[in-house]
Amino acid sequence: DSDMVMYQARYFPVREPKYMTYWNPNTDRQYNAMGQSDTLVITEDWISAYKCTLAGYAAFPLAGSHLSKPSLAGIVACHYGRYVEALDNDNPAVRREQRRLEREFSMYAPTLVLKLTKDLKCFNLPDIQDLIE
Repeated sequence: DSDMVMYQARYFPVREPKYMTYWNPNTDRQYNAMGQSDTLVITEDWISAYKCTLAGYAAFPLAGSHLSKPSLAGIVACHYGRYVEALDNDNPAVRREQRRLEREFSMYAPTLVLKLTKDLKCFNLPDIQDLIE
C-alpha cells in the first residue's frame, strides 16, 4: 500500500536533536534487517544501515540508540555468524547500550564493537569494509 511508515530527517545547520524521526502511529514498528550477509551491522540510523548494505553487509538501524527486546529476539533468531555494533561513541547512554548489546550478542556469535566518533554514513564504502573486517 502507499501509506508512509516512517521518515528520518536531519536539521541543517546542526542543532539538538540532530535528527527527527517520525513513525506513523498506525503502523507496526517491527522491521527486519536489510541486506544479505552472515555479518549483521547494528547502526543508529537508516542511512548508515543502507551504506552498510552497499558495502556488502546486512544491517539493522536502531532509529535511535536503543534496541528493544523484541527486536533483539528477532535478530538473534536469524542466526547471524557475527555482529558488529557501529554506534557513535558520543555519550554515556550510547556507551551503556554498546555494553548491553555486546553482552547480549556475544552469547550467540562473535561481536565486534566499533568505537566510532562519527556515523558510518560519513565513511566511504572501502573504509566501512576495512572497519568491519
